[in-house]
Amino acid sequence: ARSRAEVGARRAPRWPGMGLEVSLPCTSPEWLSEAKEGRKGIVIVHGLASCALLSKVDPGYYIGCSLPCSDATGWDLTWASIEEVVTGPQRWRNTLELKQGMGARRDGTAVPVSFDPPHIKVKPYPGLEGIATLNPGEYLRVPIWEHFIEALAPTYRLRAANYDWRRWGDEPFMEAHVAEFRTTVEEEVALTRGPVGIASHSLGTAVVAYCLTALGPEWTRRHISEVLMIASVLPGCPKGCTSYAHNPGAALTGFKNLPKSVEAFIRECVTQAPSMACLLPNRVGGLDMYPEGKAMVVTADRTFTAHQMDDYAQELLRHMPPGRVPTAQFRAGIERMWGELRAPPVPTHIFYSGQVDTIDEIRFAGSGLAETPEVSRTAPGDGTILASTQVALGEAWRRHEGAEVYLFPAPAGATEDHLGLVGASWVTVLAHYLFGPGGRESAGALSADSAKAAAVGVPNCC
Repeated sequence: ARSRAEVGARRAPRWPGMGLEVSLPCTSPEWLSEAKEGRKGIVIVHGLASCALLSKVDPGYYIGCSLPCSDATGWDLTWASIEEVVTGPQRWRNTLELKQGMGARRDGTAVPVSFDPPHIKVKPYPGLEGIATLNPGEYLRVPIWEHFIEALAPTYRLRAANYDWRRWGDEPFMEAHVAEFRTTVEEEVALTRGPVGIASHSLGTAVVAYCLTALGPEWTRRHISEVLMIASVLPGCPKGCTSYAHNPGAALTGFKNLPKSVEAFIRECVTQAPSMACLLPNRVGGLDMYPEGKAMVVTADRTFTAHQMDDYAQELLRHMPPGRVPTAQFRAGIERMWGELRAPPVPTHIFYSGQVDTIDEIRFAGSGLAETPEVSRTAPGDGTILASTQVALGEAWRRHEGAEVYLFPAPAGATEDHLGLVGASWVTVLAHYLFGPGGRESAGALSADSAKAAAVGVPNCC
């Protein structure tokens, strides 16, 4: 097995923003093969916009202006293909834009649903390749889980549980995904002959909480050994209050300020995704993640607290131009589903950062909500998720549910933002150990001094 020093030394040069790297697309990284060799299984659940998406358009159907080289007839990489953005930007946006309508849950209850436009099919890019980078096979790569996978292989057998991240918040889609998640986990348990660990990030932590709640504690204890949650989006975030309807492009790309024309172009697509409504502040299992009365959104004549996000979505619907807040109808269902979530009944490790200034409150200049708001207060976090909400989540699960939860704050000097936490060396070092045979026994000590443990590495973890 390669040492962690070797893994770190082989990383390619990176660029700001989404963290672009350069590589030869014809190469097949050895760690993708090594990730199939481990004895214990780890199932990875990605977050919002953190899995590549493939699309297929019916032959002859016009989906938007593009160069001829972009008009693929089979399954084609769409999110987040740099080639597609450059050669067919209209096609790229229109392909990813969801439509909304009415459907039903399994119990027959009518609920809002999302679906692809006519003549278009979109699906997640399968396997580890779909989450290692957002654009498999291209020269300029957008790495996501690549360094996490490389660090844990071949000690562990890794498998991705990919899903269409745009549609989380659509209840029938979520119900169907529980069966897919169950199949993935049970197949790994059968292959490795033991319970598997779960590694999740951002929106993926909500996916895991929902699936485990639906499958129940007995199934979970039989199939899952521990859950790792990196930068959990379960409590939502004040940043979600501005990215929801005003500047979602900046939230997805990692760039703080996009040109207005670019932001508007991306917004037409992204605001159609129910998953954006999941980013608004939420209660989890009926438990408060924010102080009572804490303002999230401030206007000239009122404020909105974490408990008033459904009101905020409805006010946005009233103030914004038609079509700008199409997912407001999903908020009531999201709040109800989040209220039913329970802590995993197995050891749960929450990794988070408090090293980056993060939006804590936004303010509108007038009483309306149409104009893009200004950031009026920041607090420690990872640039997206507030550190205080991760502590609140862990403590609430311990106190109210008696859950075995361990908190791992980023060590001083760590500079990784929300997306960068997935591949942070301190995260991969600790994850490598916590998934191991001595992880549960030492989790408390490691959590109490996670910075020291990550800095020196954990001996005999393999």
